[in-house]
Amino acid sequence: MPLVAKSLEPLMAFLPARGEDDRALVTSGTRASPDWQAVEIAIGKLDAALFDIYQRAMTSARLLGSTTDVGEPDAIASEIESACRRLEELRLRLSNLVGRGNDEQIVWIGRERDGTASLNVAPLDVGPMLAEHLFGER
Repeated sequence: MPLVAKSLEPLMAFLPARGEDDRALVTSGTRASPDWQAVEIAIGKLDAALFDIYQRAMTSARLLGSTTDVGEPDAIASEIESACRRLEELRLRLSNLVGRGNDEQIVWIGRERDGTASLNVAPLDVGPMLAEHLFGER
């Protein structure tokens, strides 16, 4: 996905030189730096492209749901709508990662083996998540 890789390129400015640690924490200081604006602009462009895909897919799902030319149009439309929900979740996560910080999450920039950047997040306290998803009611 060239658009995604291009959108993450501005993150490279925050990583140390090759050979050193291939990670850098994203802190409030990082977000306040002048270079962070390039990240926000690039992710904003990615968000706009993802929103366009979302709108086109939802239109397709609506049109598909009203046709009789395709076998099981409701099932296919439902799959498209499900993909759209995941797309909206991705947009929200990107917005949260790039925007203001969250004291309950650790965000960092990484350099992948192919030299591209990645934006990562993990909860600061995994206990509640483990309790809910791993040890919760079955």
